[in-house]
Amino acid sequence: VNEIVSNSDLVLHTLNGLSSEYESFITTVTMSKILPTFSELHDLLLNQVHKLRLLAPTIPAQVEFSATAFFTQRGGYGGRGNSGSRGANSGRNGRGSRSRERNFYHAGRSTQGQKNSENQHVICQFCGCRNHTARTCYDIPKAFMVMALNGGRDNARYPDSGATHHVTHSDDSMEDKVDYQGGEGVLVGNCTKAPISHIGNIFLNSISRSFRLKNVMHVPTISQNLISISRFTKDNNCSVEVDDNGFVVRDSQTGPALHKGKTKDGLYLWADEDRKESKRTLIVQRSRNLPANLWHQRLGHSHLKTLDLLKKNNYVPLDDSKLDFCSSCVLAKMHRLPFSFSLSNSIHPFQLLHADLWRAAPMCSREGYKYYLLI
Repeated sequence: VNEIVSNSDLVLHTLNGLSSEYESFITTVTMSKILPTFSELHDLLLNQVHKLRLLAPTIPAQVEFSATAFFTQRGGYGGRGNSGSRGANSGRNGRGSRSRERNFYHAGRSTQGQKNSENQHVICQFCGCRNHTARTCYDIPKAFMVMALNGGRDNARYPDSGATHHVTHSDDSMEDKVDYQGGEGVLVGNCTKAPISHIGNIFLNSISRSFRLKNVMHVPTISQNLISISRFTKDNNCSVEVDDNGFVVRDSQTGPALHKGKTKDGLYLWADEDRKESKRTLIVQRSRNLPANLWHQRLGHSHLKTLDLLKKNNYVPLDDSKLDFCSSCVLAKMHRLPFSFSLSNSIHPFQLLHADLWRAAPMCSREGYKYYLLI
């Protein structure tokens, strides 16, 4: 009592609860030299269900699992039989009892042949490829994004750390587009290669800056657009920080946030809302006319003629072209006074000296002078 059930007992108890349509599967498992773990048996059962559905799609394949406990009494049976051998018949739920019912030890093929055949027909639940299970899948990060061909098109872009290249199903926003001449394709989740049509560049706009996606593959048959994070950070000199709420793109050298994304259905989504909101804000500002004095200050205290020209060409919205008194222009700008025309000529340096009398200075000098002679 209160003793943990061993892995072999869990496997045998699960096999005892299977229906007759899993006869060949039970024979294969029990003929192997080493029993699989309970987790491995779970993966093998899922593969067997998938295989049965392919062979007989009109008959739903069902796996009937018997209820089991984590702690049970081991005195009544010995797991593999009271004698400890595979052929023992004294245990009620032992392997020997199951052996008589299923004829485990009368299969015509050898154990090694059963094992090789089992490996050849295994199908991974993540990527759909053969010869490995989901536990040992080598391409899980890539499989969830491009599982189906010709599915519902999604125009959004999804940053993917497992993608080796940028991929898009539409070439509308591509620049410098060229036809793809190679024979390679993009490997998708069902182990098929989707053909590449074009190669080009795409620019992603944000409020802070524009990001460039180089060498984007145009694959018309895929359903989602992928952004390779490794290529994105390399081409744009930035870093990407992710958490459960979304991701942040930061400048690699200075560190400020350049773009923020969110999550959608468990995937990171590159949102274009920032660009749309900035366009709407610009439209609101253009539809509102502002006084000429404000534009005069914004444009560096430009002349009235300059404002009239901008208003005439609809570059800036102005209520009118009338400027009020600007104290900054009076105090900060220099003014040139007119000089009378002179007929004096000189052929040697300093032969003629130009003198100017500056008088009525607004402030007295330290000695109390208000008039200055400039030579």
